[in-house]
Amino acid sequence: MLAKEVGRDRSTISRWCTNDMQPPVEVLFRIAELLEVDVCDLLVRNAPSNR
Repeated sequence: MLAKEVGRDRSTISRWCTNDMQPPVEVLFRIAELLEVDVCDLLVRNAPSNR
């Protein structure tokens, strides 16, 4: 479970997911590591293309 891996409460993780608040940078890097993605993927919204 992500909350356990980053040492945060499940409600905190939920608030990050709904963009009510953002995780500290060091936690953001840990999440990217756990998910095996580049940290930029967590920061940049992939908006649908209008083409």
